[in-house]
Amino acid sequence: MNFDRMIFGYKKIRINRKDIVRVADRLIKNGLSAKFDGEIMRIPIVKAKKYVLLLAGIEFEDLGDFGLLGFLQKNRKRYGAFAGIVIAMMICFLSAERIYDVRVSGNEEMSSEEVISELSAAGLSVGKSFRTLSLNKVESAVLGSSDSIGWLNINRRGNVAYVQIKEKRVYQIENELGYSNVVASCDCIIESITVRQGRAMVRNGEVVKKGQLLISGVLPDELGGGFVNADGEVRGRVSDIKTVEVARSEEMKKIVSDEKSALKVKIFDFSINIFKKYRNYREGYVIIKDNKRLELFGKYLLPVFIITERALTYEKVTVEHTDAELAKLARDLLAQEREKLSSSGCELLKLTTESSVTNECYRLTDRMTYVCDVGEEKYFSN
Repeated sequence: MNFDRMIFGYKKIRINRKDIVRVADRLIKNGLSAKFDGEIMRIPIVKAKKYVLLLAGIEFEDLGDFGLLGFLQKNRKRYGAFAGIVIAMMICFLSAERIYDVRVSGNEEMSSEEVISELSAAGLSVGKSFRTLSLNKVESAVLGSSDSIGWLNINRRGNVAYVQIKEKRVYQIENELGYSNVVASCDCIIESITVRQGRAMVRNGEVVKKGQLLISGVLPDELGGGFVNADGEVRGRVSDIKTVEVARSEEMKKIVSDEKSALKVKIFDFSINIFKKYRNYREGYVIIKDNKRLELFGKYLLPVFIITERALTYEKVTVEHTDAELAKLARDLLAQEREKLSSSGCELLKLTTESSVTNECYRLTDRMTYVCDVGEEKYFSN
């Protein structure tokens, strides 16, 4: 099959074997040619009408159009197929030389998102063209501006930028002497003390004040003398009061309408507006953006984003809480405070809750006794 026929299309026509000689004779007299394969005659689509006129009086069967042009003609009313072809061609065109993904390795303290943010500030991000980027300049820009990245190497593999980094190590700066004590971080009663380095200065059951020396970094002569960085664990029983207040009246934003204001497709840096309301959204509106990246098979990220904007109309209203609502809000706030204590390793021993209500607010108070770490390091002063 000729390449030009595959591109411009061809039509298949079935002719009775007894009529093939007659058809061939008519084609030759009119300066036309066709390819015969048994009873099947192939003719170019662009001249199909001329061929069909020559077949007047001869029985034949039109088997349809083939090739690229034939495919387009048969599917000319299938707008979805055409849209898919156009989008696929646009993606292929726009994908050439562009960064499809950025993959980071070597990071320990920094998240990959933080590294990608610093790369983006230096000019390297998804959608940028490798052709217009100097990877050496990007590396230099990141190293010159970053407080956390000490070494950086960017390699290109296909449409993916592979980034290797080494982070700067942040060491705690000590004073010139370099030695320390452990002191009390709050008023408490000592529950237990474990010394790993240094000398204990308090005993279990002793009442101490905030800032009082708990483990000394100065060793006595019987322990060899000299100075060390005091180290150990000190647990103390702490009495604490936490109070929250919730106002009875609260100004809130009440949503009165929700309408879609814009929809667009973004392929790398190229955006296509599908829908947009040209309206001057001023005070009284909140614009909510939803940026969704498409995935292939739920696994592979595509460089295609669906961006939706919604305009929310709101009005400010004053809400009066009932006593029951005030109590619930206050309990939730205190529950958050207790959760903080629990997550930091504190052991709650005793809890007493008091409440009071006024015309303006609801007050809830926790009186707590708990055990927690009370030692903090303090360096020697010069």
